[in-house]
Amino acid sequence: MKAVSVNDSLNAATEWDSLPAAESIRVFAAGEEIHAQGGKADRIYRVEFGMVCSYLLTSEGRRLVREFHLPGEYFGLDTEGTRQFFADAISTTGLLPVPWRRIGNLDPDVVEAALQTHVRVEQRLLLIRPQNAIQRMALFLLDISERMGKPDLLELPMSRADIGDHIDLSVETVSRVVSRLRASGHIDLVSPRIIRITNRKMLEALCSS
Repeated sequence: MKAVSVNDSLNAATEWDSLPAAESIRVFAAGEEIHAQGGKADRIYRVEFGMVCSYLLTSEGRRLVREFHLPGEYFGLDTEGTRQFFADAISTTGLLPVPWRRIGNLDPDVVEAALQTHVRVEQRLLLIRPQNAIQRMALFLLDISERMGKPDLLELPMSRADIGDHIDLSVETVSRVVSRLRASGHIDLVSPRIIRITNRKMLEALCSS
């Protein structure tokens, strides 16, 4: 892990300028742990670039991916002082940490955005659970696209195992569903980790069927 001055980052957000002492962007390598479940929750993070996977491990050793955090999004909002989830970098990732003691110095809109991220995750998890495998994948792709600004070309650095642990499907089922969506003309597979949405309306219709 290395530190990069916020002033040197092209992605530094202007809302952080009001902080009394600017934090440094912390850069994590792909697969590097950011924090562990059960650890001390003394800060929140904003993703500047890259992607973060937050997850928990069940008593049986099963991994449940709660969310993939994208640039501009916040995570680590554990209000009881203890981390409820693990967090790992999916790809080379830059994070701007904000200690809890300095939350009061942030613009209220920034705090509201962090809270909205937390609420959005909970709402989407409730939507995914009752759906079948194809609907879960469709919801996942549309959600990622929406949060990226609705591009049709999605670069997904996470593995299919990561996706499966997120939408509660096996790796084999994820692969089968991707193949079916491709064969039906909903998506195209540009590369193993680049998906093009070829018919957004058909994909949206799947979610409401």
